[in-house]
Amino acid sequence: MINEEKKESDMEKLYLVLIGTPGIFATIIRWVTKLKYIHIVLGMDEDLKECYSFGRRNPKVPILSGFEHERMDKVIEKFPKALCMVTEIECTKEQKEQIWGRINYYKKNAKRYHYTVLGLPFMLMNKPFHQKRRYACSQFVARTLEDYGVRKFDKHYSLMTPRDFYEMPDKKILYVGTVEGYLDQREGFKKYIQ
Repeated sequence: MINEEKKESDMEKLYLVLIGTPGIFATIIRWVTKLKYIHIVLGMDEDLKECYSFGRRNPKVPILSGFEHERMDKVIEKFPKALCMVTEIECTKEQKEQIWGRINYYKKNAKRYHYTVLGLPFMLMNKPFHQKRRYACSQFVARTLEDYGVRKFDKHYSLMTPRDFYEMPDKKILYVGTVEGYLDQREGFKKYIQ
């Protein structure tokens, strides 16, 4: 019993945020993939202040894309009614520290990392394809989780799409609605417990 309690207290949380943003590029991806949520973000905290992904550096300009600290307040500012699903998965403290190490490396070298536009057709053809220092959002999340043993996927990380995370069985769904609604809910909860 004590070992189980210790194991539970040693566990940390990661947050996988699936987002359905509007826009021409997003609409094309949504049409091709038939997915409601076309973007995934790796969140390090429940308030989503520390979220990271490969995506738009400027929400209005999809061509300028790469590794990005995703600011949810900026998402709300540009896309106030963007739909999202916030999910939670467990990892060890060591795994979370290792993931922070990777994120900090990417932050320091962000200009060297870009979105893999060329990789998207290969994803659709179901052919593994990797470009050095280039990822789609789902590839970044999959590779990070797999490299540190948080999850093992049954296909190459370059073939992962937001659908794979939407359908991932061992996640806890915390919220479904708008990004703004989730953050309002979290803010209200914090006020209530203080």
